[in-house]
Amino acid sequence: MNIIYCKFLICVCIIISVIYAENDCICQKFLILPNENNFNKCSSFFKQAKENEIDSTIEIITQTGSLLDAIDNQNQFAVKLSYEIMRFMRVNPEYLEYLDIHIGALIIKNPEFFLQTLSEYYIDSTYHNFINLSSLVGNLGDEYVDKFNLQYKQVKKRIYSMEQVKSTKLNNIKMIVLNQLKKKKLVLEELIK
Repeated sequence: MNIIYCKFLICVCIIISVIYAENDCICQKFLILPNENNFNKCSSFFKQAKENEIDSTIEIITQTGSLLDAIDNQNQFAVKLSYEIMRFMRVNPEYLEYLDIHIGALIIKNPEFFLQTLSEYYIDSTYHNFINLSSLVGNLGDEYVDKFNLQYKQVKKRIYSMEQVKSTKLNNIKMIVLNQLKKKKLVLEELIK
């Protein structure tokens, strides 16, 4: 019980420090309220900021679970911001892995939403080189490490979810994702044998 209480207090302290920080960062507001207005401001910041400003902002974003929680809640602006910050993740590469895991989980939760947000960024050459699609669709999380049968089942679920998307305007990105998932499935089939 004490550990849970301590974690709660730490989260409260982080949130308070984010709200009242002297050097208020526009992206801190997004973490508190991930809406379109705050997304646009934060996105603009990343397009114009200097490298040291970007690095410190990425550190702020990665120190709270707010962005990951918003992704889990299928907040389109949180997913979009995640794609935008992927190109700056040299500061915290392990956080990039968490982004991949949380965004990839949307394949089953809401496959059409996953494809819509991915299509906005994956096709754009500015972001294309920073999105590792193999990791995005195939990194299932720590609970699946070395558990090839579980990975196989999860990948099959993701393939099934993708196949259920009927929107013709998403066909191109859907086929790209399906190809990645099917490659992962073949690798897992070999490992299971």
